[in-house]
Amino acid sequence: LDGILTGVYDAWASRLGHKAVRLETEAQANLELFCRYRQVPADLEKAEKVLRTIRRRMGEEGEEAVCYAAACRDPRRADAIYRMIVLGLHLIDGREAVNCLSRTMTLSAEENHCQITHLKTGRPQEDPVFCSFEHDRDRRSDDDMLWCGFDYSFSYHIADMDQVTVGERDHLVGHVIDDIHTFWAGSRLEDLLTLTREDVLAILEKIASRYSNETITFTILEDQLYFEHADNRSPKGTP
Repeated sequence: LDGILTGVYDAWASRLGHKAVRLETEAQANLELFCRYRQVPADLEKAEKVLRTIRRRMGEEGEEAVCYAAACRDPRRADAIYRMIVLGLHLIDGREAVNCLSRTMTLSAEENHCQITHLKTGRPQEDPVFCSFEHDRDRRSDDDMLWCGFDYSFSYHIADMDQVTVGERDHLVGHVIDDIHTFWAGSRLEDLLTLTREDVLAILEKIASRYSNETITFTILEDQLYFEHADNRSPKGTP
């Protein structure tokens, strides 16, 4: 943890720009061209300064999230922590950045699980899967009841893990999740009732395609898509 926080301190102080800096906890086997590598020895004073800033701007939950992330096995954890701290310092309420790190750790844990399963079984490595359980939409009265339920899952495939940072992965995965949530929460309930499961699948696949590129590809898992609705409105004019 002290080494990562020291890296955060030095990266911020370098004034190279956050997009031009990437933190790593382990030396890469293959060094990248046009990159300058700098080893940072742990400095307890610098680490404590960063930790105090986290407590002040992101609260105890922020501090706990950073400590938990630092203990995970993902070799990209240092950069994920750095990006969360940068985000927290730019937000009005820095505590909101904790949710971003929580998503980071969820995705990284799923990736680690896929890799460990592959190494233990020898089977081809499966792509990570993200599952979402959205709140039901409904409207009820004495005579009428409108209801709609929706859950979904998608997988994502990263062509080369060494070429995609945690921040880039989270940025694209976050866009997919946010756009699907906007479709669900932002649509009128009456409009959702006109859709079929196939309609919803097409909408989700369009969102997945929008954020897929040569490095990461999203796939909506059709067999894990749940969409049902009920419209028990009384006919107009019924006493």
